[in-house]
Amino acid sequence: MTPPNFARNKPWRVEEKPAVLRDYITISKHIEAWTADRELADRTVDAIRIFVKSLATLPHRGTRRDDLHPGLRIVPFRKRTSVAFEIDENAGVVTVLRIFYGGQDYETVMRGSVAEADSRVRKPD
Repeated sequence: MTPPNFARNKPWRVEEKPAVLRDYITISKHIEAWTADRELADRTVDAIRIFVKSLATLPHRGTRRDDLHPGLRIVPFRKRTSVAFEIDENAGVVTVLRIFYGGQDYETVMRGSVAEADSRVRKPD
């Protein structure tokens, strides 16, 4: 069955939860700490933000993870980033819930057990 808004004539609206801003800041600080390159950190976050905005034209991508959170989708971006979002078919809204980078345990976080999650970004291999 095709979702009711799958063939929309207009773009979906993309909204970001407040935690996403914190995720951008954390990712930027992590990259700068590991590379001592502020410009690289800024370019990386800018690229992630552009990718997130692209969900407005094609939101039905990624892997459904209803086992973690009803309606949750996880889509990878490049090698080290995962975007967690949900789609409101009736309202035509894509809500970005979190951005995970560098091996963060998104499964535990998205189950709601943030205290148990290793939400620290791991050192690159």
